[in-house]
Amino acid sequence: MDTPRLPVPIGEAARRCGVATSTLRYYEERALVSPSRRSGGRRWYGQEDLRRIVVVQLAQRLAESLDAWIARGVPGSVPGSGLASGLMDAHDETGGTRRGPRSAGDEPPFRPEPPLGAEPPFGSEPPFGSEPASFEGAAHRSAQSPQLPSAARLAELRRRYGRAELVESEIPGDPLVLFHTWLADALAEGVPEPNAMVVATVGVDGLPSARTVLLKGLDERGFVFYTNYGSAKAADLDAHPNAALVFPWHAMERQVRVTGSAGRVTREESAAYFASRPLESRLGAWASPQSQVVADRESLDRAYAETAERFAVTEDVPIPDFWGGYRVRPEVVEFWQGRHGRMHDRIRYRRTEGTERTGERWIVERLAP
Repeated sequence: MDTPRLPVPIGEAARRCGVATSTLRYYEERALVSPSRRSGGRRWYGQEDLRRIVVVQLAQRLAESLDAWIARGVPGSVPGSGLASGLMDAHDETGGTRRGPRSAGDEPPFRPEPPLGAEPPFGSEPPFGSEPASFEGAAHRSAQSPQLPSAARLAELRRRYGRAELVESEIPGDPLVLFHTWLADALAEGVPEPNAMVVATVGVDGLPSARTVLLKGLDERGFVFYTNYGSAKAADLDAHPNAALVFPWHAMERQVRVTGSAGRVTREESAAYFASRPLESRLGAWASPQSQVVADRESLDRAYAETAERFAVTEDVPIPDFWGGYRVRPEVVEFWQGRHGRMHDRIRYRRTEGTERTGERWIVERLAP
């Protein structure tokens, strides 16, 4: 007799179905799917739950918006076969093409599990996506049949917030303490790259620039990231030593914004971090003239191969003189928590110099959403 499959946590469910965990939460909010059980603050999905997720994905591939699908009276609580039947009926009503004959008991096949250790494609399909992310032939598809969402469809992209709240009486007086808590929550929730942040700078021409980098250090002095000192962001920071950071934890309905002054960390700090990096990353730092124009991909690959050969006879790859870190000293930190009706919680911390006796302190303020 076959052993029934045990429920799996939300991260594994998302991996098996090829979607992001935030997509599963979105489906839950719309009552399209529901975990079979909850335990210790975690969601667990059974085999039938996974089948329903696949059915919802089928709805998306039939170009039926989830809002319209729900309005047609196809709830997420009916069995998988009923979901599939309702889906096809709804699609036929809109003039869609039926994809093969359907009987009353038909339902889409469950996706086979990927090989052990396999990861879903980057950018797994969003709540209103059409096809799973695939980069093969992307340029050809873009030129031949671009799948761009209409303005009306963009306008209907929205979700209902309300997972948590921010109350002044329950938060610490130091924003870095609250940031550590939120970062730990993001790690526990399985948010991809929870230390990814957008770093915004201003160039010598006065124009802003923004890019995503990884937070690699955090203490009472500030937020640390590393880069090539010949890069565009480094040139911006050397000319205008101020930066803004954004941590977009969408899956948790949270965002943190940081603004402050920026400066280079000590050479010792940079060297210690560089030594901890994987060999491939250390070689890449030497091989890549970051932000400079290069002839083609092949030239980059040649530079990397030459660098690897150069350091093959040594036991260590030292830190380049042109590479190191920056620390952003926070002056303002804003925490955003999504709430119902767009009445979000926004709590801002502002640093003040205080007095010689009291020292620095933070003013805590609530902002209107």
